Amino acid sequence: MDRRKKIIWGIFSIWPICWLILSVCGAMDLVMGTGMGMSSQQSNDLPPIVAILMVFIMFFHFATIIEIWVMIILYIIRILKDESFDQNNKILWVILIIFFSFITMPLFWYLNIWQEKDLNIIKK
Repeated sequence: MDRRKKIIWGIFSIWPICWLILSVCGAMDLVMGTGMGMSSQQSNDLPPIVAILMVFIMFFHFATIIEIWVMIILYIIRILKDESFDQNNKILWVILIIFFSFITMPLFWYLNIWQEKDLNIIKK
C-alpha cells in the first residue's frame, strides 16, 4: 500500500476519537450554558446560527457513525484476507475491532498498516 492510502486509512481510523472528544466538549459547553456566548440570564430564544450549527453538527455526527461502520467492515475484510495471521489471531482481531473499534482501529492501523509489522497477538 502506498503512503497516500496509508495516511487516508489513518485519518479515517483516528477521526472517531477526535469526533468523540469534540462532541463531548461541545455538549459540556452547551450543558454548562456557555455555548455560543449565551448566559442563563438571556432570553430562551436561540439565534438562527444555533439552528444552523445544530444541523451541521448532526450531519457530522451521522456521517461519523456511517464512517465507523464502513471502517469496521473494511478492517474485518482486511484482517480476514491477511494470510500472515493464523485463525486464532484473525478471530481475536475481529472481536477487538467489533467491540473496541475506537481504540483498536487506530492501533491496528499504526502497527499493521503504517508500520506493516506482524501483528499476531497469540504466539505459537
